[in-house]
Amino acid sequence: CEQKTTSGIQLFNINTITQERYIDELGNILNNPKWNISLENIDVSANEEYTFSRNNLEINESQFLICEYKSNGDFIKKNQLWQNGTYKYTITTTSETKFVHLGYRNDFAHSDLMFQKGADRTQFEPYTGGQPSPSPDFPQEIKTLTGDIKLTSAGRNLLDYVSNLITSNN
Repeated sequence: CEQKTTSGIQLFNINTITQERYIDELGNILNNPKWNISLENIDVSANEEYTFSRNNLEINESQFLICEYKSNGDFIKKNQLWQNGTYKYTITTTSETKFVHLGYRNDFAHSDLMFQKGADRTQFEPYTGGQPSPSPDFPQEIKTLTGDIKLTSAGRNLLDYVSNLITSNN
């Protein structure tokens, strides 16, 4: 059997993307057919490094956007990278930053987008709520690799271990 696991390092849920939007230098959300942004708050810690990255085997140019906000929702600043020869963008959050919104150019072939704490890009993993998976909130399918074997989970122990232990001691 095979079951995928994650460490929970991925903080970006690609399913929350709003297409064809952009955030300007003042924090205003504008229509822009070349950009996609996440308007879901991604919680971060103050004065910490975070990295937004993509698969490094794709095209040679990256355009990333990381906007920082205070706990009350006030816009702090926009961090933006437009650069050839890179696949990741690392920032250090301000002392007031509580959450971020992310953006990326949609006319580039970005896949395997990751947002994670730290300056390094780790191996891509899907978003699982910032927690290791499998978990009750983010279960992972168990696949049978060969044969007709099926695995069934009952959610409880089918063997009455205590009764068997007492019986075998008599």
